[in-house]
Amino acid sequence: MPITFKPDSRHPTYVKWLPTWQKMRDCYDGDDAIREKKTDYLPMPSGMMAAPDPDRFYLAYQTRAQIPELMEPAVRGMTGVIHRKPSQYKLPSGIKGLEEKATKDRQTLAGFHARITREVFKVGRVGILADAPKDGGEVYLTNYTAESIIDWDEDEDGNLNYLVLDESAQRRNPEKGEWEDVGRWRVLELIEGIYTQTIYEQAQGASEPITVDAPITPADSKGAALSEIPFVCVGANEIGIDPDEAPLEGVAKAQLSIFRLDADRRHSLYLTSQPTPVCIGVDDEDKVPKYFGSSVVWNLPQGGDAKMLEFSGNGVAAIKQAIDDDFERAVAAGARLIVTDRQGGVESGEALERVLRYAEMMTGGDGKQAVVTPNTDFVEAKLTPDDVTKLVKGWLDGGYSKLTLFENLQTGGIIPEERTFADEEELISQEAPDLSVPPPGGEEDDDEIDDATGGGEEDETGDQAA
Repeated sequence: MPITFKPDSRHPTYVKWLPTWQKMRDCYDGDDAIREKKTDYLPMPSGMMAAPDPDRFYLAYQTRAQIPELMEPAVRGMTGVIHRKPSQYKLPSGIKGLEEKATKDRQTLAGFHARITREVFKVGRVGILADAPKDGGEVYLTNYTAESIIDWDEDEDGNLNYLVLDESAQRRNPEKGEWEDVGRWRVLELIEGIYTQTIYEQAQGASEPITVDAPITPADSKGAALSEIPFVCVGANEIGIDPDEAPLEGVAKAQLSIFRLDADRRHSLYLTSQPTPVCIGVDDEDKVPKYFGSSVVWNLPQGGDAKMLEFSGNGVAAIKQAIDDDFERAVAAGARLIVTDRQGGVESGEALERVLRYAEMMTGGDGKQAVVTPNTDFVEAKLTPDDVTKLVKGWLDGGYSKLTLFENLQTGGIIPEERTFADEEELISQEAPDLSVPPPGGEEDDDEIDDATGGGEEDETGDQAA
């Protein structure tokens, strides 16, 4: 039985997580997005509220503050780390074309993979739908942001049986010659175990949405209906419809904290640089000096005095230290993610594999052939000369095998990735006699060392004599 659709309905968990997603996206979008939210991210100081024109004072207070760019570089950097080496895609013939054209806008599968990884790092959640034109055509993939996955339900076994995707956008009305806000919702549900899709739209000013696409039952190339909703939701730590934590939330919090601290710091600097003249003993307001400067003479009455009221700014240094501390915390949060939390790339790869298998089923396959092997070598470890020396010494001392030495040198970027151990052995045999591990507890004979190194004595310049 179909579930009643209400465009204003939101899953309770969605309502709980929406502020976090909006905060993460604002921090990623940067300066303009954060300033637009005004007191949501930068509260108005209590003293400013009592000013004659608090909004004007607040605008100056906010404008002086600088907002560091932390989230956007962190997201792009992490995505670059994950996709430093390309993932491997093994697709059956029915969906082979997705490698070159995975989406409606003709994005490659690798590009789409990077897109969903980036979205996971932005807010910690992204959805992927396998779909096809209702009148027939090639299957394609569509990603949905966390904010557009607005309502859902599951059966007793935890299987998704109802999902609402918000596709609302601005659309140009050619009759009026202007752009209008159009509500649009894609409702996916299982009706008596059969996957059904319905699209609703609500024109600007309309009171109720209307069905623009009558309920359709997508089928595979053999005409068989699907028994699952071909949608996968991926988080930073696991795959599932329930929202997951945003992996870079610590960076976003540091970015906003620095913004607030910098606003106070620059406000203090402004006050420090704006001393206020004070006249003492001048009872007549008309005689209070109206101008200030080196070319202006003040005539004060007998016994009068004038001073400069100036802010000392003793707390500015403490604010600067707090800003530096927040920067360090942001860097540490990003570094910790690289070292300890590599799930973002792995989970996006597993989610992509699942949705590709849905696409495979939609083309008549068994849904078991598509394989995505994501890159798990996230850190490009380059060995230093000292590292190489220690590795070789450990091998010569009998600490580990030559194969172990080879694998460490290859991981460290000394030996090319595509070269095998046998290839390397062949190259060594062509260039020089093989080095052997010295016998335990003893040293090699001097003659043997001479044979292995070229022997000979050094001349006065330090070069070996022939």
